[in-house]
Amino acid sequence: MDLMMRSLAPLCFAGLTGCAAVGVIATDDPWQQLENAQAMIEQNRPGPAERFIEQALAECQKQGDSLCTAAAYREYGIFFLWATPEWHIYDDRFGFSDKEATYANRYEMAAKYFLMSEKLYAQSSKFDAVTNVALNLGFTYEAQKNRTAACQAFDASLQANKENLRLNPTAKIELPEKYGNYQNYISIRKQHAGCAALNAEG
Repeated sequence: MDLMMRSLAPLCFAGLTGCAAVGVIATDDPWQQLENAQAMIEQNRPGPAERFIEQALAECQKQGDSLCTAAAYREYGIFFLWATPEWHIYDDRFGFSDKEATYANRYEMAAKYFLMSEKLYAQSSKFDAVTNVALNLGFTYEAQKNRTAACQAFDASLQANKENLRLNPTAKIELPEKYGNYQNYISIRKQHAGCAALNAEG
């Protein structure tokens, strides 16, 4: 999960719940709320992060905006995928807003939201977004030690990228130079996930 490593602010219990989200823009715009949520996730603050996601999702659905809804589902997937060990404190004290969710089943919840996001993006032929969501789905299954599903998700991400390039030949994915291109990157991810061994077993 090298692409998901990030620096986390020192923790305190108040930081996990957060009465006020410092350093974010107050807004009713769901897209900005999703940016705020991402900032809170990166600051390891699940309380305000989830509130921003919920507010954004409600507004996206109210507007009937499927792409906005897909983005909110994606962010909810990121929320659960990136959950740090300290988040069990938040879960124990308050619980997540999605009552199906617990810290223990965070990867299951991440997969749930990524799949919903992927479906909406695919329906709108947003294959650049499908590429990203399928990649994160692969990370999620890898974290669950579900190698078969992880390898399938990485393959799906690569195929979505190829379809996006077919439709948008000038499209580019920003990657560290060492990877070269997206196909090479996915090949490395699959090696890390043990997909070659899976193929040998099959």
